Amino acid sequence: MRSANKALLKQAKGSNLEEILNLQNQHLKKHSQELKDLQNFTRELEKNLGFTIQRANVIRFNAFAGEGGDQSFSVALLDQHQNGVVISNLRNRNNDRVYAKPVKDGQSPYHLTKEELKAINIKE
Repeated sequence: MRSANKALLKQAKGSNLEEILNLQNQHLKKHSQELKDLQNFTRELEKNLGFTIQRANVIRFNAFAGEGGDQSFSVALLDQHQNGVVISNLRNRNNDRVYAKPVKDGQSPYHLTKEELKAINIKE
């Protein structure tokens, strides 16, 4: 037992068992606090993650009959609460028109086209 204690004291920074136990206790307290800090940080990240863009849905369509191709589109960028924006581009031979509409709870205070509604309501 004495040889085991001597080996322990040689490997440890403390000069006796009491110092070694105090050092270990300090390390445990430090690591315990670090763990609590990490847990709080993780909770905060999880809380904020719901407000980041979680869905990006694209719908392509032909806005003007006879103009050819599905060159117009609607893009919905939404968080997990169905808040965000829907951006639409209506393209014809002569120009492009771009519209951006805010989205809250899957709805907008502005009229939404069927393509914009489709982009908002796609569930992946």
